This record gives sequence, structure tokens and C-alpha cells, in this order.
Amino acid sequence: MLTAYALPFSLAYVGLGAAVGALLLFGAVQATMLVAGRLAGERLGIRGALALAGALGGVALLVLPGAAAALAGAAPGAAGGPAAVPLAAALLMLVAGVAWGAYSLVGRGVVDPVAATAQAFGWSLPAALVLALWPGAWEGVRPLGIALAITSGALTSGLGYLIWYRALPGLTRTSAAVVQLLVPVVAAFGAVAFLGEAITLRLALAAALVLGGVGTVVLGQASPRKAP
Repeated sequence: MLTAYALPFSLAYVGLGAAVGALLLFGAVQATMLVAGRLAGERLGIRGALALAGALGGVALLVLPGAAAALAGAAPGAAGGPAAVPLAAALLMLVAGVAWGAYSLVGRGVVDPVAATAQAFGWSLPAALVLALWPGAWEGVRPLGIALAITSGALTSGLGYLIWYRALPGLTRTSAAVVQLLVPVVAAFGAVAFLGEAITLRLALAAALVLGGVGTVVLGQASPRKAP
């Protein structure tokens, strides 16, 4: 599942803008995990459904303007309108979203997150080696790029997936799906902190909607612990 997520994700972003890719990815992840939760008997209720709608609205408020701008800035088609999103890239991103949803669902039953994450990375090596030997795979590669890729994969991604697998057993499928809507908000505030981007009214409203919606769903899904 990790390979089925990372490979299509990487290939899809060659032909997609960041905002369009995020919409497709999060849509597929949410659909996969919410359907799994529904099949397992989890229910949101009216309040939870409204909270989820609010959180999704916050994500849309955050990324839709970028997606619209990306489409408007694309090469015009024969009729002079914006070019459509590349179908192959869009399908790849949807596959990546379903795979990440499945990877997250599997993680709910993991006993040892460290071993499970190491095993997942190990099982992804054969595909990585095949791609490394692909003709032209190393064109334009520089030492700095290799160093950044190793840092991204072994440190930030590895630790992130480990923490995610440690958190998953304490979340329902539905809560785990909704919690991931925080990612675009965290990324946006990371851009404010590290890239000097401004905090806009749109960002503040989107963050409030997402945080409020996620918090409501997670608190509503939490089941009271029984005394031993």
C-alpha cells in the first residue's frame, strides 16, 4: 500500500498543480476511509456529518482558489478555455488516495508501529530499485537533490508514518479519515512560519472550519472507557 501510494502520487504531480492534486488526493482518502467506517458500523450522526461538511468546506476554501488559478493559467484548448486536468495524472492521484486510505486502515491493527513502518519501507524497496534502473531516471539529479530526498523519505516521512501508525489504534476509521483534513492547514501555517507567507482572512477562516470540524468529529466519535 505504501508503494501504491507513493509511486502514483509522485507521477501524478508531474502533471498536476499542488492544489488540484490535494483536492483529488484528500477526496480519495476521505471516501476510502469513510466507506470503510460505514461498513464497519461507524456512524457520524447529524452533528458529526455537519462537522465533517464544515471541515471539508474549510479545506475547499483553502485549496480551491489555487486549483481555479491553476486551471485558469493552463494552456487554453481549441475553444480558448482553460485546459482540462490531465486524465492520467488525475487517475494516478485517485489511486494514490485510495492506497493511502488502505495503508491507514491497515495501521489500526498494528501492534508494533516501528516494525510495521520499517517493514513497509522495506517492502517498497524492490519497486524503488526498478525505478532507479529505469532509463533516464538519473538525468538532472544532483547531490543536493539526493540529500533532500533521503531527508524527506527517511526522516520526515519515516517519522511521520511511524507517529501516524502509533496514533491510529486510538482512532475510529471515521476519526482517522477526518483528522487528515488538518494536513493542508498545517502545511499552510508551515508556509507562514518558514516561507514568509502572510496569514490571510481566507486562511484564518479555513483553519477555524477545519479545526472546529475535526475536533467535533473526533470528540463525538470518542467512546467512553469502561472501568476495569
